[in-house]
Amino acid sequence: MPQSPLPTEEELLLVKESLIIPVMLDVLERDIAAVGSGGFTFPSLYAAVLRRIQEGVIRRQHELNGELKSRGIQVYGTRRTRFSLSARYRCRGYEHRMVLLWDLIRAEMEIGLADRLNIQIEGGD
Repeated sequence: MPQSPLPTEEELLLVKESLIIPVMLDVLERDIAAVGSGGFTFPSLYAAVLRRIQEGVIRRQHELNGELKSRGIQVYGTRRTRFSLSARYRCRGYEHRMVLLWDLIRAEMEIGLADRLNIQIEGGD
């Protein structure tokens, strides 16, 4: 029986991003609501910034879905647990599984949001 070809590094990154984006959209939606109900001096301004980021993330999600489809990659069976986010995906006809720990997801989201805000994240103390 032939061994299943492994997804390329680029394909793995696409699958990982496809798992992180919905979480990022959930976080942005929650933050927009928090800004509206918090004691901010300029809540509409902060909410507008978050909505602009949200729109960019949604655009990226559509681009990513097209890229996955063009490569024949299908992500399904997403499951959130207390410790991780996992999903099954099919790549070139073979089934695989990806598990991401929440600490990694949080770090990836922070890097992605900082990039969208043109903020340089400094490493370490």
